[in-house]
Amino acid sequence: MNKKYIFIFSITTVCIAIMCGVWFAWSSFENKKTEVTTDTISVHKDDARVQKAKENIRMLQESLAKNPQSPEIKRSLSRAFFLSGDSEQAQYYITEALTQKSDDPQYYIDLGVIYVAQNEILKAEEQFLKAISLFREKGKTSQENTFYSVSSKGDISMTKQAVIFEKLSIPVVAYARLADIYLRQNKPQEVIALLEEGVTLSPQYPDFYKILSQAYQQLHDVENESKNQKIFEKLTSFNTRS
Repeated sequence: MNKKYIFIFSITTVCIAIMCGVWFAWSSFENKKTEVTTDTISVHKDDARVQKAKENIRMLQESLAKNPQSPEIKRSLSRAFFLSGDSEQAQYYITEALTQKSDDPQYYIDLGVIYVAQNEILKAEEQFLKAISLFREKGKTSQENTFYSVSSKGDISMTKQAVIFEKLSIPVVAYARLADIYLRQNKPQEVIALLEEGVTLSPQYPDFYKILSQAYQQLHDVENESKNQKIFEKLTSFNTRS
């Protein structure tokens, strides 16, 4: 009788083991199939993006042939080449555009982003610094011009000056990218000083708080690390809902 029970128990155990093995194999197959499907979708999206960029390149080159002195078309061509994966042509066209539009911070940002992609970090840092410096100078000039024009009428308003400053195109990408470079260089104090200015100019830009959190982490300042991380999460959550 004991042998019979032992035999039944053994058969049952083997059956359970086989069923578990089949279930595990099937689950692995399904997971793998899902991963492959997700990867395939991602590849298709990338292919579509590249294809769209190449179509834009053809149209922009035709436009540039008709208007060869346009820095805006050259900048758009640079971006299209960058999206297509050709960073050398992207660099060529934005550099050409900069010879004609050297007073626009956004052009320096584009070149800096290309340098980051090429892992030319010091060159990228230089471009982001130029963008921020130009922005600061434009802001200063705008405020001074506003001051003199308004004060001549005797009704100077600091609030109005601030509004004029805010209307300038804030190079938030330059602040964020430069801060990220400082972070890589293990310069948390430089990150904090830079982004304190950035937050003042654009308090709703989430990346500022994420990078600030990482800078405070390098300084082992848990309180400020946590505070900035929470702001980042709150802003990204709000943007997702919107």
